[in-house]
Amino acid sequence: MWPSIVPPSAASDTNTLATITEAAAAAVGLREGPGGVMDIVRHVAGHEPVSVSELSRLSQLPVPLVAAVCGELRSHDVLSRTRPATLSEHGRRIALPLLALRQLDCTCSTCSGTGVVVPAGLESIAEQLEQYAGEAPNADMTLDQAHCTTETKLKRALLLARAGRLTSGPILFLGDDDLISVTVALVAKHLGLSTMLSRLIALDVDPRIVGFLQTTLDDLDVIATAQTYDARDPLPDEVIGACATVVTDPPYTVNGGTLFLSRGVDALMPDARGEILLSFGAKGPADTLELQARTASMGLMTRSLVRNFNEYVGAGTIGGVSHLYDLVTARSPNSLVEGSFTDTIYTARPNRIRTYRCQSCGLEVDVGTGGEFATIADLKAVKCSSCGSDRFRPMALKRVER
Repeated sequence: MWPSIVPPSAASDTNTLATITEAAAAAVGLREGPGGVMDIVRHVAGHEPVSVSELSRLSQLPVPLVAAVCGELRSHDVLSRTRPATLSEHGRRIALPLLALRQLDCTCSTCSGTGVVVPAGLESIAEQLEQYAGEAPNADMTLDQAHCTTETKLKRALLLARAGRLTSGPILFLGDDDLISVTVALVAKHLGLSTMLSRLIALDVDPRIVGFLQTTLDDLDVIATAQTYDARDPLPDEVIGACATVVTDPPYTVNGGTLFLSRGVDALMPDARGEILLSFGAKGPADTLELQARTASMGLMTRSLVRNFNEYVGAGTIGGVSHLYDLVTARSPNSLVEGSFTDTIYTARPNRIRTYRCQSCGLEVDVGTGGEFATIADLKAVKCSSCGSDRFRPMALKRVER
């Protein structure tokens, strides 16, 4: 039986915490409101000491917003001034009931809740992938590229192998800066499936990635092709209706997800059950619902959804993770995009910038296309020109007329 840890005075303190979360949400402009701030307090109470990036994963809020909320909570003496985030003495007193949540941690300690564990014996493949990752082109932020970790590469390939997709028909990798096609080839060889491995087709908008993929896949002696392709254009004729499986990690916008899923649907064989593995970062409830509605309207059923399945090197804004959707065709699939696509698909918006305020001296700096710095990482690398601090708080987005 759990011991009672709520003192008689806690009831009067609850309003204090509610007031603080309301003020913090208003100061940051958090769309999730006081409940979103309370979630962050709850996760700090349950996991302290906890980093901002981990809080981002737990709360499914972007890292800059989590950092801003934590800053507000520190100003109200809910969090201590130390990092990683911990409750202050005052915060521990007013949030004491939330500490009971530590006893509710039921996440699998072996697979961290992803349902997939990389088995022993794949160390040599991991070493090869590390080498390839070091030789591959650097991520292009303007294309929303963020390379996933070696473990994530292996887990995606193992999922495909476990589902029998390596030998069920051609596999399309729609965007492959993560080198999943290469990983599949290595795993198939390890399993003795090289001669049975289906044809691998890698399409990517970045010619640097395409060149690297083609050279590497040729060396691995598998039936594979890599081709430069912009998803805003219709699929190549030879790919339409030719694939059994599609693997894609599109830009994390509703338009980006819709477009890549539509191209994936176009690639699936019309008279067979197709499968799409979609990696997609956390979005707000409205955007998530919209993408899921569009997914269903394409005739795709979500067989499973694993939160935070994918981990990335960098990708700080999304907490370095994304979710994995296992989608299968429930009926004859239909694309929502015909012909060319001209809308914006990337998260970087050329007509918007965000102002960041130095937490030490208050200097405000515009970040984004057309701002003083392209990304917050660039600003932090240079530091504040006034005081030299590298700690900045995100302010409101601003639309820039072109």
